[in-house]
Amino acid sequence: MTSPRGPFFDTLAAHARSRGPFVLGIALVALLIRVATSPAPPARSVEAIAAMLGASVGGSVQPEDFVWEERGGLVHDAMIGRRVLFIAARPSGPNATPTNDLYRAEVRISRGGRPISVRRVVNLTNTPLGHEHDLVAHGRWAAYATSADGLVQGITILDLAGDAASQAARTRSERLRASVENWLSEGALRGIGETAVLFGVPPKEARFELTEDMLVMALGEAALPAAVTLADASVNPGLRDEHVLAAQRLPHDVTPWSRFLEQTTRELVGEGAAGRVKRISTSARTIAIRLREATASPPPELPAAPPPETPSDEGFPPPRVATKRDRTLPGEGLWIPAPAAHPLPMSKPEAPPAIFTTLVRPDPDRPHAVVHLVAMDGRRLELRPMPGTLAPRTPTGLRGEGRIPAADVPAAVAVFAGGPPANTPPLGLVVERRTFLSPRPDASTLAVDRFGRPSIGAWPFGADVPVGIRSLRQTGAPLVTSGHIGKLSEADAVLADRSALCVTEAGHLIYGWGEALPAELLARALVLAGCRDALPLATSPDPTGIGFFQRTGDEIGARAHVAGMSLAPERALSGSPTELVYVVVRKANPDAPLPEGVAWEPDLGTQPAPLWQPGIYTATVSKLGAQVRLAWFAPERFTFHIRAGEKELSHRFGGTFPAALSDAERPHVLAATGLGTGRRKGPRGLAIDGSIGLKFGPGAGVLVVGDGPVRIDKSEAFTPTPDADATELPLTADEGRPLPEARVVGSMRPRTALCAFGDGAVLLASTTFDTDEATTEALVDAGCTRVVALDRGAHLNAFVHRAGGDTPPEARYEQTTLYALESPMRGRASTLIDSTKAN
Repeated sequence: MTSPRGPFFDTLAAHARSRGPFVLGIALVALLIRVATSPAPPARSVEAIAAMLGASVGGSVQPEDFVWEERGGLVHDAMIGRRVLFIAARPSGPNATPTNDLYRAEVRISRGGRPISVRRVVNLTNTPLGHEHDLVAHGRWAAYATSADGLVQGITILDLAGDAASQAARTRSERLRASVENWLSEGALRGIGETAVLFGVPPKEARFELTEDMLVMALGEAALPAAVTLADASVNPGLRDEHVLAAQRLPHDVTPWSRFLEQTTRELVGEGAAGRVKRISTSARTIAIRLREATASPPPELPAAPPPETPSDEGFPPPRVATKRDRTLPGEGLWIPAPAAHPLPMSKPEAPPAIFTTLVRPDPDRPHAVVHLVAMDGRRLELRPMPGTLAPRTPTGLRGEGRIPAADVPAAVAVFAGGPPANTPPLGLVVERRTFLSPRPDASTLAVDRFGRPSIGAWPFGADVPVGIRSLRQTGAPLVTSGHIGKLSEADAVLADRSALCVTEAGHLIYGWGEALPAELLARALVLAGCRDALPLATSPDPTGIGFFQRTGDEIGARAHVAGMSLAPERALSGSPTELVYVVVRKANPDAPLPEGVAWEPDLGTQPAPLWQPGIYTATVSKLGAQVRLAWFAPERFTFHIRAGEKELSHRFGGTFPAALSDAERPHVLAATGLGTGRRKGPRGLAIDGSIGLKFGPGAGVLVVGDGPVRIDKSEAFTPTPDADATELPLTADEGRPLPEARVVGSMRPRTALCAFGDGAVLLASTTFDTDEATTEALVDAGCTRVVALDRGAHLNAFVHRAGGDTPPEARYEQTTLYALESPMRGRASTLIDSTKAN
């Protein structure tokens, strides 16, 4: 009778029974040989386990540098292994200097507690220039510190129960990708939850421990107490938050399929296979895009509108973008105010919009290829680069907070995806003078100087960061250089969602974004829009796009400018894993400090254009019993000239001092301030238009105007320059401290003193007093470091005349006079080399 299993399976079973004892015997012999030749397991001691862990990574582990995770059961620990976290020192860098990294592994343990073997070792930090240390654990929680350059860069809290709370995955497919990523990067399907504890001012040392519900810290040499709650990452900075403590739970975002396949292949197979996967993915995407455009309906076009005849104010908004098309999309090439960004916060209602948008199609053969452009007023807006919580990865382990600082939120207007295009090698990133990544020579760079002025261009300073640069981000090769499309690479030809930022000749900024574009089309659109220099920004599969903040009462939200943009702008308020650049309103009123109860007010006299942004502010303070009137002249709004008075000493070297402004200059004078005249015995120095007519002596101050921002030099270090005016004056304060010269007693008369700030702002102080002490102290209290009294030696009555005031400026004076002329309010953005020369 035939078995129900069939003749094939009956034959197979009979064969197995006849050969079974033989196979079993071979297996037993092999097992005995393996046991006999295997080294004995290490002793049951922490030193032996540390040595075994160190050997598994080719480094060394100290007995106090590993902690066990919770047990998985007797069988699990023996057959699979018990998880352990450990810090190992391995040679790193060109000098093979040992640095610490944090690892996770599984250690198989015998029933007697002896370690058998180490498997599945994963490097959790990989910081070749960072130093992980002080690993502690308590239940499901662990924590460690990362130091670099002698400072503690941060502390990381690990939730060993997994990262489910921080996962953005919602669908089955997304959860599968997250599990695979966790398995590859953290050695467990459930992953590890992470909370980054960050320091705005890193301490030299940090001691910490874990309790049931919080991380307790003692920071710096003073052991300042602080704590972070484990459940929600809330911060208690203590009474003295000297280290600007912050904590951010790190998200686990959904990885796009193309990047997931590439990264997974790289981990499991190698770089070559990952490259093939990437090429296949790119080809498939390109075919899909071409097919979609070929089958799509033609876009709705209208006859092109004639260009406007009214010129814009100082190049903003930019002129209409000429696309050379007979028929255009509605609004194509026309700059329209962005309603979501108007009115600007902290601005006057009558101020015009500061952000305009348009769209343009730069390729006649691809009518569906659209580039969206956003123009930003360089006179009123500033940029702030900001690293994300996860990107970029730094060799020191330094992380970004990924959210706009609370102090900047009220002024925030917009945010766009920053950082370089996908797969770009690491390039420089410096934020508020903290180096995340060292800059590289000649890389296309967005730099922001200490006065908030942005500049774009090739980085000319090598690995150094000049003191005048506050923040910078490098993004690779330029898209546009001097108004021409730059040299593009093979990667730039790939169709991708792309973004870029440029500066115009007028000093304004334009952001560009397009979907499924090669870099050449984006660059072409920027050139059409009038860009002088442009650098590439983020590309897909990274988030791309720009968004605007919207305010309703005390609530603030954000939305993307175009529906197809992948950027989630609201994450700039809570914590973005990727890099951002946020846009803030430039502070237009003085930031010079005043006594409590005193405030800066726009001066009632004539203001420089545009009138919606005053350029002269005044305040009155009490000093030494005198009422001192302060007048603040905004930077970059005025040009200053010195003209010799009718009673000034004559030119000693055969020349003639100009005594009046030109006819073209005179209508623009908004203020005139007396400087006095020189004495015949020991006259103070004077130079006008670079020509020295009276020699400068030692031990005084020199007021220099006309060749850039107003400045005060010491007379010993002063060198005249062409087209500059300069006068020697008593130096009454230096390095923020009044000098004895300020207390020299004279006649009771009107007196004026002056100081200049680094950004070009000028501050005058006027009163009636018998010394220069009251005006000098008022200026020092307002933040001035170097002060001169406006007295060339004859001790004449000082004056400040204002256009639109009771006493308007005159064409000529008996005294030598400092004139303030209004200047056009131009955009502050520039090419990088011009910006640094200005400093």
